[in-house]
Amino acid sequence: MRAFGRACGRAIGIALASLLVSGISQAADHQAWLKQSIDVPIFVPRNGGRIAFGAEQGEKFGKRGFIDSETLVMIELRACPYFALGVGDRFAYARSRGRGELVPEHRPTLDIKLTTPEFLTLKLDSRTRLEYRMVDGKSDYMRYREMLRLTTGWSVTRWKISPFASEEVFFSDKPDASAADAFDRNRAQAGLTFLPLPSLPAFVCRPYFMVQHDWDASGWEPTNIYGLEFAFKF
Repeated sequence: MRAFGRACGRAIGIALASLLVSGISQAADHQAWLKQSIDVPIFVPRNGGRIAFGAEQGEKFGKRGFIDSETLVMIELRACPYFALGVGDRFAYARSRGRGELVPEHRPTLDIKLTTPEFLTLKLDSRTRLEYRMVDGKSDYMRYREMLRLTTGWSVTRWKISPFASEEVFFSDKPDASAADAFDRNRAQAGLTFLPLPSLPAFVCRPYFMVQHDWDASGWEPTNIYGLEFAFKF
């Protein structure tokens, strides 16, 4: 059965990666994203839950150079291996369209995470994220994000190379937008997780390719994103 699960993991990883790569020629915009994160347990009871502190720092770059920088700090309560609740704040400096200057933004954030038990080495994660976006010079608004991610316990070599894929949708409740414009972003991602230093299993690397579609007055605009994440998880 586990051999069948590993075969499923390989097939899913190859199929999703192929679908994403096919979108490269359709997008005029290309970006590079870099993110570093750390996850440190604060309290670990015996029932399998835990309270942890997490922090992320990310930068985005496009054709004209730097786009934005984002820092997220969060406290996460994991009641059991299948449910977690996180509260945090994201601070961003984003380059505004038109003016070209950096605009600060705060995003108080609530995360609700659900994880299914592993089946044939496959596992499905769901993350519901609510953000209250406070941008200087603009009206505040709520944004709802829902992400589904498929991972597999199948891994090869001592570097534990393993594929993953995710889909995320965004809904924004902007004061000046109609209900039809609420669904304004979609992300499809496929990549690999591996240990760059097998002797240090807490250090994980995730290269990925993502196609992001943003809604504006002219329709859906695709962007190809080439990302790299470095994570310390203890």
